[in-house]
Amino acid sequence: MTDDLTKCYYCGTTENVDTHHCIHGKIGRKLSTQYHLLVGLCEEHHRGRFGVHGKYGYEKDLKLKAEAQQKWEERRVKKGKSTPDEVRDEWMAIFGIDYIKEFDDFIHECERDFITEEEEERIFAELYKGEN
Repeated sequence: MTDDLTKCYYCGTTENVDTHHCIHGKIGRKLSTQYHLLVGLCEEHHRGRFGVHGKYGYEKDLKLKAEAQQKWEERRVKKGKSTPDEVRDEWMAIFGIDYIKEFDDFIHECERDFITEEEEERIFAELYKGEN
C-alpha cells in the first residue's frame, strides 16, 4: 500500500514503527506480504488503545482493510490484470471477504444507532411521562 514502511501510515512519525499486515491472521499475513498490502504503523496506531490491534481499534482496522482492498483492486485494473467488472470477484476468490462492503455496512449500522440529543430527550420524556 505504501513504499515507505519506516513511516507511520497515519501520523508520519518514524519512531517505533512496525510493519503491519493489513489483512492479518495466518493466511492473511501471507497474502498481505504477497500482494504488498503492508503499511508502517507507530506503536500508538498499531497496538495503542485506538490502534488497529487495540481495544477500541475495530473501525480503524476495518477501514484500513477496506483501503487495502480498494488499492489492490485499483492496481489490478491499472496494470491490465483485471477489468473493473471482474476485479471484485478476483478479490473474493483470494481473500474471501469484501472489506469495502463490511466497512460500509459497519458505518451504516453506526449511523442507524446514532440518535440526536433531541431524539434522546423525546424518548426519555415518553418513557417517564407518567412519573412527574
